[in-house]
Amino acid sequence: MFYTTLSSKEEAAFIARKIIENQIPVCVNIIDNVSSIYKWEGKLENCDEVIMLVKTLEVHSDKVCKLIKDCHPYSVSCLISFNVESHNVGFNNWLKGHC
Repeated sequence: MFYTTLSSKEEAAFIARKIIENQIPVCVNIIDNVSSIYKWEGKLENCDEVIMLVKTLEVHSDKVCKLIKDCHPYSVSCLISFNVESHNVGFNNWLKGHC
């Protein structure tokens, strides 16, 4: 699973479509209306963002990571990947059947 933040739902949808169009089997969730507070260049920032979660098999991780990095508009983007164990056999089967 990959986690990243973007400044708009449109940016997230653009990247999600690029991933799917490149035949990388995934499921993407876009979570709107997230408040982010952080320091950037010495100043406290507060902005609205969206979260994009990308679910795929580990075999596709390099492709997903590269595509997100290539399309992400931030000069320094948050891109975190982590392994997740699903306890839902039906979801596991669906994901494996589409990957």
